[in-house]
Amino acid sequence: MAEKKELLTIKEVAEMLGMKPTTIYVWAQSGKLPAIKMGRTWRFRRSSIETWLTKCESEGSTGDAPQEPITDEETYA
Repeated sequence: MAEKKELLTIKEVAEMLGMKPTTIYVWAQSGKLPAIKMGRTWRFRRSSIETWLTKCESEGSTGDAPQEPITDEETYA
């Protein structure tokens, strides 16, 4: 069984969440989605995205990002 990739691209996150890559890009730029800017590209830790999803569920979100983005520090706390 193959290991899951820890760093994901915009396209991979979009597929994971069932959204358009453009939305993922905008959310990353605005800080609504936990992301890492590496040069001109964005990368996303799988664990951070999963934590963000859990937070969305617990807040009863209806499809928008949580009010305060989750930072990497929260992921590893």
